[in-house]
Amino acid sequence: DNERRRLLAVTLATAPSVQAAGTDLGERLRAVLRHDAAVLRVAGSTARTARCYRIRGSGVEPVTFDDTLVVDGALQIVPTERLAILAGIVAAPVSAALALRLATGATEHGTLVVTRESGQFTENERAALEAVAPVLGSAIGRMRLEERFRADEHAATLGGITRMRLARLNSNGSLNVSLITIASGA
Repeated sequence: DNERRRLLAVTLATAPSVQAAGTDLGERLRAVLRHDAAVLRVAGSTARTARCYRIRGSGVEPVTFDDTLVVDGALQIVPTERLAILAGIVAAPVSAALALRLATGATEHGTLVVTRESGQFTENERAALEAVAPVLGSAIGRMRLEERFRADEHAATLGGITRMRLARLNSNGSLNVSLITIASGA
């Protein structure tokens, strides 16, 4: 079990994003806990859903997530009345599901929901999933920080280019043309 968690941690530690982790994430997660599909909700800056991914087989693809599946506690069994919502998200029948809140301290990073097409999850399986929560939470938190850093870096680069264009065009006395050029992205 420790080796499986370590491999999951390594996969997540080296991936720049959940989608980039792709096949490895699905395989590593299944090695920790037998399941048919998973849904990973990545929280935005306000803890609402920013992105959501279905992890099924060896694929990871963006999907729409229903915010009613957000969990407050550490680990919850998804109530029967919500299984139909999950079946639509994972595009398969669902007989049982566990929802795990991913957080570091008070900062929420998202929710992981694992599903089974038949059978229930045992107490030991619930404990195994709960044991990976810190690894998943910190990895998602790191990915979110890196994405914000890249976005800030991109914005700063664009801001610098805009200032250079304005300075160059202002020195030529063609301010009106420069504003049109910048607005059109040329």
